[in-house]
Amino acid sequence: MKRLVQSYKFMIIVVVFLTITGCQAISPVIIESTTINEAENETVVTTEVATQAVTEATTEATTEVEAEVESEVEIAENILPVRYFTDQLERNNDFVGWLKIDGTNIDAPLLRYTDNDYYLSRDFDKRRSQSGSIYVDYKNIGYFHDRHLAIYGHYMNDGTIFHDLHRFKSLDFYRKNPYVTISGLYETYVYEIFSVQIVSAYDYYLYFDLDDDAWLEYAKHFSRVSMH
Repeated sequence: MKRLVQSYKFMIIVVVFLTITGCQAISPVIIESTTINEAENETVVTTEVATQAVTEATTEATTEVEAEVESEVEIAENILPVRYFTDQLERNNDFVGWLKIDGTNIDAPLLRYTDNDYYLSRDFDKRRSQSGSIYVDYKNIGYFHDRHLAIYGHYMNDGTIFHDLHRFKSLDFYRKNPYVTISGLYETYVYEIFSVQIVSAYDYYLYFDLDDDAWLEYAKHFSRVSMH
């Protein structure tokens, strides 16, 4: 049971707000999110539907973003080994793990499908759902061993899914809650958030095939543009 724990890694959180017809304007309460109406200094998000939040985990970064830090940490009592995921696996064979972000209500299953659209509008039981699910990119096939891990979910105004990510806009909250835990089917990973930023929903790209040098520059860029 104590055998299960894991790599201590670094993470960047990016929340992308997509603007669509029938949206609602709010003041900048978003965390590392995309501000759509920059000309008017306001942030526009959808009332309920499609705000895609992207949580990217990078495994190569130090404070200077120059090296990956890995250390074994003893598994906490609230981190569950695979045998505790039996019910989830029986309900949905797309289940790959559990995501928990300290200080937020984000404590939910992670899914993975053969494309990135399926769970955008389906719940854990594969029923049609406006809020969708939290899921990893279909290109991530290493069971959280990937160098670049992308996790998607909607920013919902009802407080669910990735709504609480806006809290990371506060430097105080960021400092008090620097860790993200992912419990996979066989291992548990603890990530330290090293970058929080606002990006454009239309100019943001995910890279999965960079060589070592390009990847390091990519990680350094995220460190430089972090709001904290």
